[in-house]
Amino acid sequence: GLAEVGFAYPMSQKPVTSVAAIRQTKVWTPDNDPGSLRAFEAFRISPIPLPIVDVLAGLQTGLIDSVTSPPIGAIILQWHTQVAYGLELPLMYVYGTFAMTERAFKKMPAAHQAIVMEEMQQAVAKADKSARQDHNDAKSALTQQGMQWVKPSKAELEEWVSLANIASEKLVATGYVSADLYKQVLELLAQFRASGG
Repeated sequence: GLAEVGFAYPMSQKPVTSVAAIRQTKVWTPDNDPGSLRAFEAFRISPIPLPIVDVLAGLQTGLIDSVTSPPIGAIILQWHTQVAYGLELPLMYVYGTFAMTERAFKKMPAAHQAIVMEEMQQAVAKADKSARQDHNDAKSALTQQGMQWVKPSKAELEEWVSLANIASEKLVATGYVSADLYKQVLELLAQFRASGG
């Protein structure tokens, strides 16, 4: 199952609000993540790929100085101890996955499979239900710990949105994201916004 984690925000050791300023930082991206690399190309940002387990050390040594993370992730992974600024610009929505290999699942008797399915569904529902409050609480905790949240100007925000749209279109054009699914998401988003959501 999928459970919400929350919006991921750029976080850095210096206050940056524009795309031009971000280009001057040493931005982390997950290694082996071609989608992120393609998205960064649209912003003309050259990120530094690292495994997630090396990010804290990368921040501590100066190898990188910027990450993008949901607030709760920054706290759990202790990245918040190495960044002082968060950009009020939710770049993506992050979900967590609860999964089990098919091989291990099929080794269980049918009765046990039913129990695992029921327990996993309940665990996902519980995690999903508390996720939005956890996200808000984590963002507040970062602020209380001294993180300063900076906002892009109107012109800077327009550039971020424009380049994000280009990045999305590239992901669709290269087949990394399904064109049909992307269209469906845009339609649902438009309906949500029209309803005042």
